[in-house]
Amino acid sequence: MCQVIASLSASTGAAFVVTLNIDVELDELVLDSADAMLNMTRDLTLNVSGTNRAGTFSQNGRTVSGAGSFTNEDRYLIGGNAALSLAAFNNTGTLAIEGRPGLGATSNFGATPLNNTGTVNLTSTVNANGAATILADLVTNDGIFNVELGSSTARTVRVLDFQNNGDIHAPATT
Repeated sequence: MCQVIASLSASTGAAFVVTLNIDVELDELVLDSADAMLNMTRDLTLNVSGTNRAGTFSQNGRTVSGAGSFTNEDRYLIGGNAALSLAAFNNTGTLAIEGRPGLGATSNFGATPLNNTGTVNLTSTVNANGAATILADLVTNDGIFNVELGSSTARTVRVLDFQNNGDIHAPATT
């Protein structure tokens, strides 16, 4: 059996972007450079694990799936309609679900448990077509869960089991 591991790491320097523009199946993925962004424009299958230690993992309306789990320790950005189908998604950094013009953002975790000890931000940019939605069976929040006004479009959280031991911030609309 061949184990496939991808690692993006670099010492500090100029910012750089790596675009994942083909469907990929990996046993392990590690992003470990504060100056890096992994821009995912195609589907990713993780068989064992994925870790974002430093940098930005940007999931643009695609699917991350597989038997593995993913741990975000820095910044994970979801824009557009995206799906996660993993053993677990563990957030100790910042998970931003950002509605974008004409796309919105629906993050469908389905049966993937979302475990948050960091910060989750539901927001949007620019215009009224940028609604942000989380769909999940289980969310455990031991961190901060922000429902931000952004461009004043809808924010929706549809969760079968929301276990909150942290803080939820949802400002009133004006």
